[in-house]
Amino acid sequence: MNGQSRLILYPVDPLLELALQPLLKLLQQQSIIAQPLPADLEREGYQVGEGFFDAFLFLGCSPSVELTPSIHHPEQPFCYLQLESTPYCELITGSNLKAACPSCKKRLEVPPVVKQDKRKELLIYCGHCGCDSKALSVAWRKTAALSSTRISLWNIFEGEAIPSDRLLDQLQQQSGLLWRYSYIVEG
Repeated sequence: MNGQSRLILYPVDPLLELALQPLLKLLQQQSIIAQPLPADLEREGYQVGEGFFDAFLFLGCSPSVELTPSIHHPEQPFCYLQLESTPYCELITGSNLKAACPSCKKRLEVPPVVKQDKRKELLIYCGHCGCDSKALSVAWRKTAALSSTRISLWNIFEGEAIPSDRLLDQLQQQSGLLWRYSYIVEG
């Protein structure tokens, strides 16, 4: 999946691992997702459904987004959703990282150096000033996701689309938590 980009939605509490089944049910009920990806694509996820364009708002005059996998060119990028949940918090960044150290205000390395303290809290090390900052205190500027549970919308470029307020509200109602989103460019 080298060189791909994605829009990630995640709850504001990065340590809370949510069950995926209620999220999957919500996405299915709203027709945001359709059937699972074909097994021959060798990745997990769901094709977008009829309600996809109600859930995600595309910016610009004429976005060009491939919504289905190509039968003849399976390597061709297309838009699909993936749900993930892990028992630990992950920091997901990419080559588009725009975060700065809270102490010295200089741009963090790509990828950032991540440590854990005794309480298993993620810390970000700054190579410029040598300080460790709590990952939650860093202003990631929508270019990193700190989460245990997330929904990834693959092959969406940075700033190309945003989740609708309605989708964010539905995710909040279902989970009891506010949700954020970020753009990650891999490769």
